[in-house]
Amino acid sequence: PTNPRKIRNAAKDAELLESVKERGVEVALLVRPRTAKGGGFEVVCGARRLEAATGAGRKTVPCDVREDLDDEAALQLQLVEHEHREDWHPLDEADAYKRLVDEYRRDAEWVAGHVHKTLAHVRRRLQLVHLGARGRQEWLDGRISEDAAYVLSRVPPALQPTALEDALEANTPEDYQEKSGATFDVVSSADMRAIVRKELTLPIAKAPFDIHDAELVPRAGSCDACPKRTGAQPALFADLNAPDDSCTDPDCYRDKCAVKVAALKAEAKASKGKIKMLSQADTKKIYPYENSMRPSYGCGWVDLDDEQWDGARNAMPRSLFTE
Repeated sequence: PTNPRKIRNAAKDAELLESVKERGVEVALLVRPRTAKGGGFEVVCGARRLEAATGAGRKTVPCDVREDLDDEAALQLQLVEHEHREDWHPLDEADAYKRLVDEYRRDAEWVAGHVHKTLAHVRRRLQLVHLGARGRQEWLDGRISEDAAYVLSRVPPALQPTALEDALEANTPEDYQEKSGATFDVVSSADMRAIVRKELTLPIAKAPFDIHDAELVPRAGSCDACPKRTGAQPALFADLNAPDDSCTDPDCYRDKCAVKVAALKAEAKASKGKIKMLSQADTKKIYPYENSMRPSYGCGWVDLDDEQWDGARNAMPRSLFTE
């Protein structure tokens, strides 16, 4: 029951079954006495061997009995054993490391030392536990690569479905029909990074709110040490090639923008005419088209981020002409 391995390889299981039918179980199972009512033994290492032996009709299997194993020690032994298996899936490994961190209050450094892996390897695996259910399934189905799954795991959970859908759509031929057996391109880390950079990273330098203000949106706090800001964790986001300092949580960014806009509206109303508030009619003259943020031509207003054509027909951002 403590076995961290959940993802199985049917082909490897079939090979093991044939081996056990021919030669029996050659490596003893590791078991411990059961403390629950009824006694007996609990398999710590060797669940697949036991399953294969049962399938082969064998009545007994060789076992080594360990009476000194608590749950944490059993999990550590299972991790060490699975590390030598070629079909040990990274998601199972990630979930097992997470159990050590959450249930037994171990940190990444401790885990790395006890499973004989580098700290970077353990931290990368621990990041994978943030991958949502859809991302996990697409990875298991072969639609996205391991590196793409790693990139996706760093996107806020609420935004992962959008990023995943965009990446899958970009890598699926237009005439792809699931029932037709047509092929698709596996989403790579480069593909996923491109989607994340384009859709889910916002330059902090252009934020219209005070990024140091922890009270602007209290539940979010300030942006200074936010783990979803690339500048706060440069090593984690290095491969995104995002702008030097970017927010990777657009929803939180928009929430802070909304609070700032509300404050500006309140300030404008209290200014008694120092700041002009546009009426609904005036606003419709400037933005006559629904969902358009570009001012109508000839309305007398300009977007400072729009392009300004000079006499030489050179386009430059209007923001270059204003403070």
